[in-house]
Amino acid sequence: MFVRISLFACFIAAFAVAQTTKYYRPLGAPVKMTNETQIHKLAVKVMAFYNQINSDDYYYIYDITPLEATEQLTSAMIYRLKLKIGKSDCNKFVVTDIKACNFQDNAVRKELSAKNVVAPWEKIDKITFDL
Repeated sequence: MFVRISLFACFIAAFAVAQTTKYYRPLGAPVKMTNETQIHKLAVKVMAFYNQINSDDYYYIYDITPLEATEQLTSAMIYRLKLKIGKSDCNKFVVTDIKACNFQDNAVRKELSAKNVVAPWEKIDKITFDL
């Protein structure tokens, strides 16, 4: 009985300390990304892959500000990114540097949700999309 009470008290104490810690988060919970440089690198990586697998003749580009960016630590790092994208005025067969591209005047913008699973120790870096 004493052991049960002691374990229960330790559990309550650990929970109380965890609640007062400034950066506490449940293990495996998604967290909003705040590092703008990291978000930009992720967006560039996602859009490069999207343009690579897309069969359109024109590049797609994204608005400056991502709609949502989260990271989650599990058995791998899972990055989720939601962007507003649209067709650019740059043809894939003519332009190689898309930094100067602009949205087409009549471009319909859509949301693109991407998930990037990264586990370097297993040589995994996989991007998937939810359109």
